[in-house]
Amino acid sequence: MKRLSQYRRVLLALIVTAPLAGGIAQAGQEDMDISVSFYTTWEGRRGRLYVSLRWTDPGGNLGGFRLYDNGEYIGGIGGHGTTDSCRVFSDSFSSYDRFMRDVHDYLSRPHTYVMKTRRYPAGTSVWDEFEYLPPHILRIQNGVEGFSEFESRAVEIRHAQDAAEDRDETDLDYSPGLLTRNANIVSTLWEPEAESQTLLEVDARPLDSTTDVHLQVSLSSASGDPVAVASSLANTLSFSFPYSRNTFGVCPITIQQYDPADPSRQYPIYDVRKVIHVNDGVMPLADLQGSYESGVPYAHFRLSFTREPSRDLYEDQCFDLRDFAVLAQAWRTAGMPSVADTAGPFSTGLPDRRVDGLDLQAFCRAWARVFRDGFEADDLTGSVWMLAGFPFWKLARSQSHGGTQCVQAGAIGDNGSTTIMATIQCRAGTVSFWRKVSSEAGYDFLRFKIDGVVQAEWSGQADWERIAFPVQAGSRVFAWEYTKDGSSADGADTAWIDDVMFPLE
Repeated sequence: MKRLSQYRRVLLALIVTAPLAGGIAQAGQEDMDISVSFYTTWEGRRGRLYVSLRWTDPGGNLGGFRLYDNGEYIGGIGGHGTTDSCRVFSDSFSSYDRFMRDVHDYLSRPHTYVMKTRRYPAGTSVWDEFEYLPPHILRIQNGVEGFSEFESRAVEIRHAQDAAEDRDETDLDYSPGLLTRNANIVSTLWEPEAESQTLLEVDARPLDSTTDVHLQVSLSSASGDPVAVASSLANTLSFSFPYSRNTFGVCPITIQQYDPADPSRQYPIYDVRKVIHVNDGVMPLADLQGSYESGVPYAHFRLSFTREPSRDLYEDQCFDLRDFAVLAQAWRTAGMPSVADTAGPFSTGLPDRRVDGLDLQAFCRAWARVFRDGFEADDLTGSVWMLAGFPFWKLARSQSHGGTQCVQAGAIGDNGSTTIMATIQCRAGTVSFWRKVSSEAGYDFLRFKIDGVVQAEWSGQADWERIAFPVQAGSRVFAWEYTKDGSSADGADTAWIDDVMFPLE
């Protein structure tokens, strides 16, 4: 093998180990305590991904290993050692980023590695397996207006099968950058024995961990001198899931700022998944201006995997007039951060750093247990709506029933169809919406479905009208489908819907 210095080598996962269920060896199976790690090489435009294995040899005299990945043979390992590597794939790529996308795709899927061998001199077959579970990774970057991508540092929160709650070899310590200035974000871990706080760039926890993560953001300089910000600069946190298949399962992910010097201050709670789906992963922070001591945090955050955004503003496990009083008080003290900031211009309810009528509206809908969408957001990429059939449904201003926008069926051709749908966890109640149709009567239809069953259909010229249907409790799929027959068109050849209301569970 060529010297490693001739390659661009990237360690992708530290050693991961998992005991076999029950620890009981089956016929022909011996517990070899297998562990795996991964690394890549990049030379020219050829990228290679390797899986590196370590194992024990109970009793000695094992040799002639063969490795299988999800039942497919990927390589042999000669000799009688207890460590070696196998190439998973090797190919030419247009760029290093394209190669890493394939690597991330591979590592985002589970793999069962089976190692088969023989015990000599008898020649009996022996095997053992290792179940690789992909890590769940959340990347958070601190960005400051005017700072380059290299100056905007990031922290990675990793839930992985090999990690421990406390500090271990799967964590990565924070190291100051060599650049003149850095916008930092780190995870903090308190070590009681050392009575000190560790700063981490990679904070790895077990796959099922629900422990809060505490984050600090700061500005730092290579010289250690204060960082001066002459004019007001926008400051943000940006969230992303590098492994798109693994997004921490169904657990909530929320983030809330706090002030260690004043625990009574209440800041808005952001739903991280909504920030990613609706706002391109960007969460706004207060603008920066003035002088910042190098490396000293100017903001602290708590990332939670158990706490969901709630209208329980009074935090007494009730939803009543006490919560309304908190909202009213926050409205009177406009401009101050507040837990009552639960809504903004996005219909999905992201905070917007002020308490106003949008927050009152969201509060009242929650009290009535109703979700309403008047399609006033800038796009339809939120977590509620899904689109099918091209051209897709789109936002439209010309025909809205309420507000400034509605949604309009895509401009499909003959025999085409286009659908907008939502899956909602409902209580027993009523779904309602306003609809308008301008199409070829008797041939081109707008159809409304619940769980795939057509509830009503319209064609011809039908002005705005409120439509309502009863809904049973449970997870329901609501769909509006516009379809055309094989020829002809009439009117505007489209349909519109607006002001949809669902009964929430």
